[in-house]
Amino acid sequence: YRTLWKPEAPRFINLGDSLFSEYFGSGWKETADGRRAMTRTATLRIGGPRSVSERLYIGVFRTKDLDLGIRVDGIGIPSELIRWDFDLSEFRAALPPGVTGKELIEVSLSTTAPEPLEVGFVEVR
Repeated sequence: YRTLWKPEAPRFINLGDSLFSEYFGSGWKETADGRRAMTRTATLRIGGPRSVSERLYIGVFRTKDLDLGIRVDGIGIPSELIRWDFDLSEFRAALPPGVTGKELIEVSLSTTAPEPLEVGFVEVR
């Protein structure tokens, strides 16, 4: 009896871990402490949502005011700040219709902040 297991794209990307580097797109720079920073725009690929109720979560190492633009497969989506503590801001965004069940989606992040923005994780859950 064999179980059919198929590898899937991760739905959690730790940007500080090079294990996930095959999912990093353009715009990322490694910082001295192993985190990844972006200036203006950066992209990554992540496993798509399994259901329409799943959301996109993004953790940013910054607690000052922050404008964070998000596009998924080229579609701009609004986000909301759901957690803001000592050094991490966490954003949540509803995913656009049509990406449910896709093996991979492309996430593009953008900011107008003049200094680099350190991103800790991106997750679909």
